Amino acid sequence: MTTTLYRVPVPYGEDTIEVYGEMDMGWYEWRVVTPTGVTRRDTKNRGYGCAEIALRDALTEA
Repeated sequence: MTTTLYRVPVPYGEDTIEVYGEMDMGWYEWRVVTPTGVTRRDTKNRGYGCAEIALRDALTEA
């Protein structure tokens, strides 16, 4: 089951960063979502092995 682990506001913006994944399978991704719920960007298949690394990359790339 896919779970959202982190939900953080984009610095200096209105969008939100979400880090999501399957904790049992050990894969995580990140996406940027607008206030209306539209996904602006999604890593989908990058396959991070650590949710915190996905969050770090999202904060630097978003």
